[in-house]
Amino acid sequence: MVERNPNSGPDSGSLSVGVAAMAVYCLLNSLVISLIALLHPIGSMVIRGNSQWTAILFYLYALVVQAFLLTLPGWTIGSLLCRHSVRVGTIVGAVFILSTPLLFYLDVYSHLLTGHHLLTSEAFNVISLVAPSLADYTQETSYWELFCAGAIFVTIEFAAWKFSRRCVQCRASATHTRFFMGTAIVLTIPFFTLLNSSITSQISELPARHPLSVTTLFDSLSHIESQEVRGFHIAADLVLRQPVVDEFKKKYSALQIENTPESPPDILIVLVESLRHDALTSEVAPNLVSLGKRGSTGTSHFSAGNASQFGFFGAMYGLDPAFYPAATVDHSPALSHLLQEAGYFCAFLGHGPLELNYVEDFVNERAFDHFELDEQTPYHLSDQHSINRARAIFARGQQFASQRHKPVCIFLYLFTTHSEYHYEPEDEIYEVVSNSVSAIPVSTNQIQSLKNRYFNSVHCMDRLIAPLLKDKDRLIFVVGDHGESFGEDGRLFHGTAMSFSQLKTPLIVQAPGRAATVLTKPTTHMDLLPTILSEIDVRLNFPEVLTGRSIFDAQAESSFVVRENLSNDCILLEVDLLDQQSFVKFSLDLKQPFFSYRDVIDRQGRSISVDERRILLFETALDEWLTGMLGISDQPVSKDTLENLIQSLNRPERSIQLAAMEIMRQMGPSANAATPKLQQLLSDTDDEIRAKAVETLIAINGSSLNLVRDQLSLYMNGK
Repeated sequence: MVERNPNSGPDSGSLSVGVAAMAVYCLLNSLVISLIALLHPIGSMVIRGNSQWTAILFYLYALVVQAFLLTLPGWTIGSLLCRHSVRVGTIVGAVFILSTPLLFYLDVYSHLLTGHHLLTSEAFNVISLVAPSLADYTQETSYWELFCAGAIFVTIEFAAWKFSRRCVQCRASATHTRFFMGTAIVLTIPFFTLLNSSITSQISELPARHPLSVTTLFDSLSHIESQEVRGFHIAADLVLRQPVVDEFKKKYSALQIENTPESPPDILIVLVESLRHDALTSEVAPNLVSLGKRGSTGTSHFSAGNASQFGFFGAMYGLDPAFYPAATVDHSPALSHLLQEAGYFCAFLGHGPLELNYVEDFVNERAFDHFELDEQTPYHLSDQHSINRARAIFARGQQFASQRHKPVCIFLYLFTTHSEYHYEPEDEIYEVVSNSVSAIPVSTNQIQSLKNRYFNSVHCMDRLIAPLLKDKDRLIFVVGDHGESFGEDGRLFHGTAMSFSQLKTPLIVQAPGRAATVLTKPTTHMDLLPTILSEIDVRLNFPEVLTGRSIFDAQAESSFVVRENLSNDCILLEVDLLDQQSFVKFSLDLKQPFFSYRDVIDRQGRSISVDERRILLFETALDEWLTGMLGISDQPVSKDTLENLIQSLNRPERSIQLAAMEIMRQMGPSANAATPKLQQLLSDTDDEIRAKAVETLIAINGSSLNLVRDQLSLYMNGK
């Protein structure tokens, strides 16, 4: 008998069994991933095709192939390692394979709760921002659910591995398994030949239904051709508008009233956390519905964005969110300081703290005569306290008796309707299957229960606020700080998608002396301050700098921007919004200035394809929006982007020169015609201008080493 050399590697029998066991395990986990994609309850299942059955079969084939491709690297790595050590190879391969369904599952819920894939910097930024506050919004039952889900996953994976080992206990079965694995690999080939734009766009639009989306390889696909080139001419236009923007900022800083109103009414502004546009029904919110019937309701009202900071900003500054966050750094809220000039005692009452999303940076005790936060939980106890304090202020009782001869404005922030969606037993108008918000909803029933719990919390809020709605002589506004999603857009909660579910809120206004009406035109939070000033008959020295308009002004129809959480991304809601089905998503910064195209989305924030005509219509609407908001640039504008940028280099303002050179740098060699002017700037007295000119010249003429050397020489001589 010949003894085997211990240094010669594993014998062929154990190698075959190890590789085959991983193959079975790979196929079983592909099935697990496919079931996750098919059965999770979030988002729609859109299957396109001329023949429904053909489309369904093709989707199932594509789904299984994607799941298999996710697990295949683990099998490949394990097989290669098995050539050196079967034990090490099978362990490493099995760990890689079992991690793929876990990775996909976590990615589904990362996209659901943050709006971004798990393996992206955006998701990391969101998680790092909200992680310190998670404990405040998570109950013990949520941790128990996570523990149970983890235990079930470990049990399934352990059973799958045991089954895989049993299937390949002999060399013959291992050989058959390897044959099936080879066949499976061959069957993936048609998938790559059919990987056209239709399939890739579906992966991008419905990531939770397509396992390959976890790789983020399809996120970079844009539905705007030559998006980078197209964005340059708009960025150049923004550079030319900078003097107009600077003038706008100066006027906003100097904003003041020109008259004192006679016998103005008390004002109540109610900002309700996460208030959906469809939340106020006669069953859910009878008191607010009653207020709407004797006042005015808006059927197409939008927050300034999909997170709280934009709701506060729009309502308090009267500005388009394109000015956020620059305006919050340089200015206090116009709402409070203008009303204080008009003789009002201004108070802020609500749930705190306001640290998340930087609301406290501009909503604080410096902006109000009385500022009071309550941190009680459950949240309806905090709201009850704030409402009682509001009643005391309006009654001018005890502590507030000194305000008896002054009108009062109260900004009331209610938090009952934030998840965990708190309410009292008497408010349970809809049945729920759990006493807490599920950390990870895994069934359609849980989603419905979550929504029922939300509507119960709205009913609780409506009951609590009823006493403040009885005074018919009070000017009252009720809006949400943003909307709330329950899977309609493939997301949960808010701040995760630029969808109507998260952007639209109710609008209810009681304006003394006005007849009840229904407002069908699009309105937004920045319209609240101009409406208040109009209703109390206050005139401003520069009324044009408030980009909002009174909601009662029938002629005031204009486009406006809404903003996405944790980014500079915006969409423009155009004048014909009621008929608008597609929205161009873009990144905008008026301070830098900066502009770039991002994508085209539908009303639920899903990426879609559009034709060239739609983009041209958007660019026309964008120009009209900028002109309507800022006015016309005092510089002649050319159709040639580079000519406009070169013209900007002649401006005396340093910020404009730097912004123009940054755009040229991004344009690269296509900005070569600007080289002579940039060379002149190498002798500028400003160090930053010279350094930026060198950087830009290198980007434009990067392949010309001699020219780069000359630029550096001139730069050093300039210093």
